Amino acid sequence: MIRKRRKNILWHILLPIVLILVLIPPACSLVFWHFADQFAHYAAASELGKIQEPLTALIGKTFSAEPEEIGAEDRREQIRGFLLRAQTIIEESGANAEIIVYESQGKAVYPKHEEKREQIQSLIEECQKIRNTELSSGTLSGISVKSETGTYLTDFYEIPGHLPQISCVAVTCSVSRLTLWLKPAVHWIFLLSSILVCLCLLLIWHMVKGITVPLEQLCLRAKEIGQGDFTKTNVSYDLYELENLRTEMNHMAEQLKRSQEIQKDFFQNVSHELRNPLMSISGYAQGIEHGIFKEPETAAHTILEESGRLTELVTSLLTLSRIESRDNGTDISLQPVPLDEVLEDCLDRVSSLAVKKGIQVQIAPYEEEEAVLGDGELICKVLENFLTNALRYAISEVTIRIRPEKKLTAISVEDDGNGIASKDLPHLFERCYKGNGGNFGISLAIATSAAERMKGSVKGENRTEGGAVFTLTLQRSS
Repeated sequence: MIRKRRKNILWHILLPIVLILVLIPPACSLVFWHFADQFAHYAAASELGKIQEPLTALIGKTFSAEPEEIGAEDRREQIRGFLLRAQTIIEESGANAEIIVYESQGKAVYPKHEEKREQIQSLIEECQKIRNTELSSGTLSGISVKSETGTYLTDFYEIPGHLPQISCVAVTCSVSRLTLWLKPAVHWIFLLSSILVCLCLLLIWHMVKGITVPLEQLCLRAKEIGQGDFTKTNVSYDLYELENLRTEMNHMAEQLKRSQEIQKDFFQNVSHELRNPLMSISGYAQGIEHGIFKEPETAAHTILEESGRLTELVTSLLTLSRIESRDNGTDISLQPVPLDEVLEDCLDRVSSLAVKKGIQVQIAPYEEEEAVLGDGELICKVLENFLTNALRYAISEVTIRIRPEKKLTAISVEDDGNGIASKDLPHLFERCYKGNGGNFGISLAIATSAAERMKGSVKGENRTEGGAVFTLTLQRSS
């Protein structure tokens, strides 16, 4: 059989949390980068949008006349005026944009300063490529242009009239300028989130250890209990569940200790009860063998009595063992049992003892159809033990009473004897506990085990009018 690999609680809880927390810093950084980049594009598009309408109106107003209607010198003045007004529009809008002007041959003629033109030369070239491939007429908006100096959002405006001096105007707004703060911000976010993750891991480690360490202690304590150390665990825990587990383990240790003591007393008492008749039998047998007894019939009678006593004890022990045995792996199947049949059987078993002692056994009136859930033989064994005890202590009569209740039926055996001594009441159903005049101290233990197997209960107490009463309570058969 393949042995299943098991994980301890610490790693079972901590490992998935660690995996989740480790992913948080890069995930936060990537999400922040994405949304910040989107914001930069939105901001650049917003700045270009402020310029687009007035610039389009300016182009339409400035270049509405046909080329042949205006002379060369006037055209140059017209273009200079256009560029000045276009620059004014950009400045008034507050946009951080640049204007690039292309002539009909594709050469950039604005900005005029060579130094400025060299700074954005790669941008000029990239815009020219896009203009040549995508712009046909009108306006082309929101084109992303990547150059050596960064990423730009660009609007292209085609100049009507096919003028050789100016054929296209490109207005660009730097996206990279808006995202210059992104890298350091992402680094700081990653660093801060990593620190928070480490703190969370330390806190979780401490919290999980607060569970696993006490559990390890309780496991060690359970091992000690299994080895016979039933001392209480006095260390208290803050967590309710752990404290409850500790309390239950202490209770279990007490129960096991008590059970061990009862078992020890049981074996000692049984050994004592077995030894006495065996010694008596052995002594009388040796006396007969050596001719010590002049009347061997008397010795044989004693041997026979002790053998019967020994047989009764062994039978009781076997009955108790058979009732409590779980080797068959199944519980008793509870069946409806008519009480009239059970009572008749029980009376037959104790009739000879009742006649010998001169005690009358009677059954109080009850509904003859009354039935309970249980096992007929076990019910009879319980009542037989009750009746035997009652006959031992009764003065003149023993009464059996049937008291049906809502879902239960109580079967009581009452005697008119002297009752149960106060000191004996708490120990009635303990194994091998013998009260005044008791026999082996096993019969009531058998009754208890049999009742429990039938999901019932037994009780013993004194009657107010004198004598004792023992009650077996079982489920009613509906």
